[in-house]
Amino acid sequence: MGKMTQSEINLEEWGNPANWHRGKYSSKRDTRVWVPHRPWRSGDRQLPRYPYFSLRGSTCNFGNPRTRIWIGVFVGLPIILIGLSALFHWIL
Repeated sequence: MGKMTQSEINLEEWGNPANWHRGKYSSKRDTRVWVPHRPWRSGDRQLPRYPYFSLRGSTCNFGNPRTRIWIGVFVGLPIILIGLSALFHWIL
């Protein structure tokens, strides 16, 4: 077997149950920041072979350092906007 591509590594890491902790995904080998949610399990049904699309949405890869930037934007931007709004309301 030849050397694995990064896409194959990403899929292998995504399908590894050891990388899922209480519904959160964390893998340092997976280069993606956003990954599809794991599908619901029903009996012995296996994970899909190519999980590029999920009707359940996506989650962050908490093993990727770039995830901190995304979380900072999602949390920080609304706080800054609310603060600016309050400041302008107080000034006017």
